[in-house]
Amino acid sequence: GGTGLVGMHLSDLLEKEKYDVIHLSRSIKPGSKFKSYRWEPESGYCDKDAFKDGDTVIHLAGANIGEKRWNARRKRVIISSRTETARLIYDASVASGIRLDAFITASGKDFYGSDISEKIFGETDPPGTDFMAETCRLWEAAADPFEAAGVRVVKIRTALVLAPVGSAISKLRAPARAGLIIRLGTGRQYFPWIHIDDLCNVYLKAVSDSTMSGPFN
Repeated sequence: GGTGLVGMHLSDLLEKEKYDVIHLSRSIKPGSKFKSYRWEPESGYCDKDAFKDGDTVIHLAGANIGEKRWNARRKRVIISSRTETARLIYDASVASGIRLDAFITASGKDFYGSDISEKIFGETDPPGTDFMAETCRLWEAAADPFEAAGVRVVKIRTALVLAPVGSAISKLRAPARAGLIIRLGTGRQYFPWIHIDDLCNVYLKAVSDSTMSGPFN
């Protein structure tokens, strides 16, 4: 997920903090800012040269949840694009004898389900039962083999990420640019969000702080 919204912001931050940043990419483009190694999740290929002992892997890969209608096929893609990619990384690194320092995976606040309530959920609360909750549960479970192998695992349960360009806020602004005022539901529904700068600093903290492990809201 290095070329996605969060991935690009985070890559820039990590580089600024003097980390060596590399991406896994389906296509290697000459002149890219960050060194890339090829992987093809659909065929199960991942260049093992991308990993070395002591690396930290940040797993941000996954099909865009809001891009297409959730039919049965799309639901399978949403899940597999998160779980199978984690499995591919495991096979190309830990299972190949490479001793990673940490595996940090994205997850979602939807782990707890989408019901509106007054409850403030903590990391020890159980998962919900709807589709997105099950997606997040499987997403996080895909990181468990790393933990079983002795790798420090951090799971970041993220709310909707807002950024000036390229995030959901751009879609929300679009009707206004066309001169339309859109009322989203009753206006009383909850809307959890995090600014991209804050989220990237959370990931930086997870990279640098060896005491962090397990899920974090």
